Amino acid sequence: MVLGVDDGPFNRRLDTKSLIIGTMMRLDFRIEAILTREIVVDGEDVTPVIASMVDSKHGQEIDLIVTNGVTFAGMNILDIDSLNEKTGVPVISVSRRIPDLVAMRLAIEKHSPQKLDQVASRLSHETFAVELNSNNKIYANCTGISAVDATLVLRRSCLNGKVPEAVRISHMIGSAIKFGESGGKA
Repeated sequence: MVLGVDDGPFNRRLDTKSLIIGTMMRLDFRIEAILTREIVVDGEDVTPVIASMVDSKHGQEIDLIVTNGVTFAGMNILDIDSLNEKTGVPVISVSRRIPDLVAMRLAIEKHSPQKLDQVASRLSHETFAVELNSNNKIYANCTGISAVDATLVLRRSCLNGKVPEAVRISHMIGSAIKFGESGGKA
């Protein structure tokens, strides 16, 4: 069972919290549960909050956590190693584009300079490209699972899109809750 995690849209000037959504989905694309939590915009709580999803009544069924990147609610940066250690569940972070670590570092310096040392190790995982069955390419990094196994799971968990289906559903739910409807690039 895959837990696909994404954050909901937020307004940096108005919102102090952002919704985070987890969709528990089987590899046959059957949704088993939807989990929601809140995290602090530009905070430091995303790692324990995602871990709390694994601690939910459905958590014992989770075999893999897949996240949409490592930044949530602005500069709330996920520590995939810590999440893997806390939960015992492998973690894969995916993105549609190859992460621009220079741009990310500049954004951290601008918005949260006190986090530079703290996030250096979080951004140090090797990123690898995954060619999907849909001929799309995504980029991933992982912990608790090999890149080879992560590639196999990612190929199997994507229908036609550019992200695993559980992550796509979480993205759509977040948009629907915030705006009353989903749409766009999920």
